[in-house]
Amino acid sequence: MTKAEVKGEYDYRGMYTALLTHQGRAVCAAVFRAFGAQLAEVPLVATKADARQQGHCRVLMGQFESILKEVSHC
Repeated sequence: MTKAEVKGEYDYRGMYTALLTHQGRAVCAAVFRAFGAQLAEVPLVATKADARQQGHCRVLMGQFESILKEVSHC
């Protein structure tokens, strides 16, 4: 997501998209919203059907957690 904004009653500010690639192809994507350094939500995670059960989502969420910890200095 390159530009998050308010559209009518929907507020997309603070929303980001993460994409995990494996061997040059996209395998897992997530949309997340940061509410400061201590709170975030992940309303959508999608993994390609042929890439499921291989730990890709775990890797993506692990990196997301690491980034949040760095930002919050925990």
